[in-house]
Amino acid sequence: MLDQSDVKVKSVPFSKAARYCRPERITFYAFRNASGPREVAITDCRQKAPLPTDAR
Repeated sequence: MLDQSDVKVKSVPFSKAARYCRPERITFYAFRNASGPREVAITDCRQKAPLPTDAR
């Protein structure tokens, strides 16, 4: 299953690649708070919806 295309690779013969994932793998995404960089939220979905205001 294709996870992401045009991934930058630091290798001499290649500059971009495709990333594939296994169906049983879970990916987590970390988001940093703009007003407090030490506050980080971790979620399993990458939606553009805002995080809840009372989330800690």
